[in-house]
Amino acid sequence: TLARGTALSQVLDSRGYESDQIREITRLLGVYRDPRTLLPGTTLLFSAVTHGVPDQIRFELNPDSILHFVRSDSLWTTRIELVPFVMDTVRVTGVIESSLWSARLGGDLNRFRKKDFEELVYDLADIFAWRVAFTRDVRRGDALRVALERKIRPDGSVRSRHFLAIELRNGGRVLRA
Repeated sequence: TLARGTALSQVLDSRGYESDQIREITRLLGVYRDPRTLLPGTTLLFSAVTHGVPDQIRFELNPDSILHFVRSDSLWTTRIELVPFVMDTVRVTGVIESSLWSARLGGDLNRFRKKDFEELVYDLADIFAWRVAFTRDVRRGDALRVALERKIRPDGSVRSRHFLAIELRNGGRVLRA
């Protein structure tokens, strides 16, 4: 793991790589990402070895792709692994008590993490921003129904999502998006 003030070359050196190998690994990484932009906390996973230096390195470029470095003899190669995802369709229904945050909600809420639900509420406010002021126009008894499709990574995080249908009953109006 890169610590604050530690360069990639220092981590590789500490694992026993020679300077020419460090330059080659850094050059190969540069095709995908500038090595100088690596943040503290960036994790590199090295293959286990009984002697010598690891011949494989795993590096997460972003949440959706992993860069693998593999050494065969003295030649390093790279390959990208795309993180798989599953499609997930969820629905949320609710009756508003005093605000969208305090609505009595139902549906597939158990499939939302807290952060995902917060983003959903903010997105709903953005979608209806020109038609409903959620801080003052929402009344007790207003209701909403939402259907959305999400791409979920193996760790449970949401890669992307899009709304399939939204209905908001606000006073006497029915708003759809």
